[in-house]
Amino acid sequence: MHTSMRFRLGPVLALSLALAGCQGPCSKIESITAPPLASGGADFTTYVAAGTSISAGWQSGGLVDRHQVRSFPALFARQIGKTVQTDGQGSFTLPTYDRDGFPQLLHIVSYSPLIITNTGRTTGNPVNLGQAGAYHNMAVPFAIAFDFGDESFYYNSTVHPAVAIPLFDNIVRHAGTIAASALSRAPTFMTWEYGSNEVLGPTSGGAAAATNTGETYTVILNASLNAIHGVLPNTKIAVFSVPDVTSVPFVTTLSPFTVSLTTGQPLPLVGATGVLQQGDFVLLTASTLIATTGTGIPAGGYNYLNPSVPSNGQPLPEYLILRAAEAAQTRTEVTEMNAAIAAQVAARPYVALVDLNGILNDISVNGLNIGGTLYTTDYITGGLFSLDGVHPNDLAHAVLCNALIDAVNARFTAGVHRVNPLDWATPSSSSLRPAFPDGRALPTRIDGLQDVLPRAVPEFVHN
Repeated sequence: MHTSMRFRLGPVLALSLALAGCQGPCSKIESITAPPLASGGADFTTYVAAGTSISAGWQSGGLVDRHQVRSFPALFARQIGKTVQTDGQGSFTLPTYDRDGFPQLLHIVSYSPLIITNTGRTTGNPVNLGQAGAYHNMAVPFAIAFDFGDESFYYNSTVHPAVAIPLFDNIVRHAGTIAASALSRAPTFMTWEYGSNEVLGPTSGGAAAATNTGETYTVILNASLNAIHGVLPNTKIAVFSVPDVTSVPFVTTLSPFTVSLTTGQPLPLVGATGVLQQGDFVLLTASTLIATTGTGIPAGGYNYLNPSVPSNGQPLPEYLILRAAEAAQTRTEVTEMNAAIAAQVAARPYVALVDLNGILNDISVNGLNIGGTLYTTDYITGGLFSLDGVHPNDLAHAVLCNALIDAVNARFTAGVHRVNPLDWATPSSSSLRPAFPDGRALPTRIDGLQDVLPRAVPEFVHN
């Protein structure tokens, strides 16, 4: 997933001054430029992004400059004529981190067995912390919609995990609210992407989304749009729908079932509150316990992550399981939040909808064909998610950027040119399925994950 950026430099034409005597067509070469940007009913003079880790460009468990400059806000900024630099400067500024990022990014150490870890990596530092004024990308990992206009929890260690506090320190920098920083740039165009963290609780070892999450989000969404429009009535805004977080690889990769070593019949894994049922999920962070100790594997069951390690008779802790009821509640709240977004877009002609939820759902069912390659939501081999199993990789950010461009062009009759996703595509890993006794099929959605994904929770929420 970690790929170097491919810059396409146009062919260099070496023209000798000795050809000065040439007449006709070769006497002058006209420069070739891209078609001009058509803004339509939008004004792209100043673009500011507000949102969560998705907008921030978080990949594989952290922020790092080489991926931050490939986030969908950075790609969109380039398409509207801004300069984006790994040092965070340029005409679209962002709070970049150097070295191996903050926190250190996961990487693949071995494919056979598959070992994924951030051990041995060097913690990155903020590159342009001293920038005067707010960044153009004001997205903060771990933020919820409430945080857009209220700073109460930014630096509160009882609400946020320890890793979140330095991110608020280095991005918001104690300069008031995210909204105040964003609006201080007097943006003529904004993206607003919040909601994922409100419903990530059960996938982060926390409680299921509260039954009033949708109602609370609706109030905050309305207040946020009113605040932006009240200060900057001509500003256009693109709002992203809330994705169904139960369909990301972090949730869907590991099977809740294995098979009996003697009969080959399905056997449910075991959790602290009982055996898993259809509709339950085993989270990706359970992989270490399963692979190294056999925890969660029933007696006589096949350890599909590491066949050499039998069951130890111990159940998986519930924080490593997403139960069907929790998943259903999460989907209910996501549906309510997206209904609120759709209503706001319908009522406000200055707001466009980018249907992140619809994109993810479609890819989950049908995959995504790009350049003749079918990409999916499968972990690692699917080619669209980073190594944390939650956040999009570079290619997926190009897809999100085009979805943003399509929404903006349609809503505001603009003519922003799409990016070419093939510039960000990388080959998928090959299958590494461990051999099952007697050649029987392996009932799991991942091939050969035999070692460690650290228990780095994808993103915490306020609780």
